[in-house]
Amino acid sequence: MKITSVNTKLYQWQGSTKTDDSYHGISNAGMCPDVTQQIIDAKLAPLLTDENPLNTEYLFKKCTNLRP
Repeated sequence: MKITSVNTKLYQWQGSTKTDDSYHGISNAGMCPDVTQQIIDAKLAPLLTDENPLNTEYLFKKCTNLRP
């Protein structure tokens, strides 16, 4: 099994981006969704394509520029 493509879709979130305890979402792109989409499409998608989606630790390290 391999990742064949990565598709992003831009949603314009109208709600709050944090909890009532002031915690922010880890993958929330509410402040700059268009830039986040461009980064995913240009930088992260090529790193993930043709990789095993079950190898999550390796993929995380690869996408965060840590040594896999």
